[in-house]
Amino acid sequence: MPAPRAAVGVVGFVVGKVVGVKDAGHGVACALLDRRKDRRDAAGIAALLQARCEKLTDIPEKVDFFDALPDYDVEFFTNKKSKTNAEVSKAMLEAAIPALEAVSDWTVDAIHDTLIDLAAKLEVKNATLMWPVRIAAAGKLVTPGGAVEICHLLGRDETLRRLRLGLDKLN
Repeated sequence: MPAPRAAVGVVGFVVGKVVGVKDAGHGVACALLDRRKDRRDAAGIAALLQARCEKLTDIPEKVDFFDALPDYDVEFFTNKKSKTNAEVSKAMLEAAIPALEAVSDWTVDAIHDTLIDLAAKLEVKNATLMWPVRIAAAGKLVTPGGAVEICHLLGRDETLRRLRLGLDKLN
């Protein structure tokens, strides 16, 4: 979604930073996001963006994956810091999908607790589980939020659909 002309013309506008009122940038981001076709939780997405966007024109490229999962390379699942590769990511998604299917109350806390408990059960670091979940859910290396926030905002059905597609990609 292209930013409105007025927003593009505001030179140096920094979401929630330069503007004297913290919520001003948040409000503008919400207004831009609310025009999106699927009307996902604009306030939730804007809250993720506020700390990660310098200009309003940064918003579209940071949220495009909410509308459609981009085609991404299987190499995205490999991350040295998170200690993941295709094999590890496959195992993490195989465990995460049924765990998330069992979540009846799709809240940030429920998703978080489920994934953290799963990482402990699997005896892996949280990042080792969260990295492949975030990659499968977003299809991007850089996102405005972590796995938990993205899964929450995508919703249960869309999250599970994307995780299954990620697992298929790894098979």
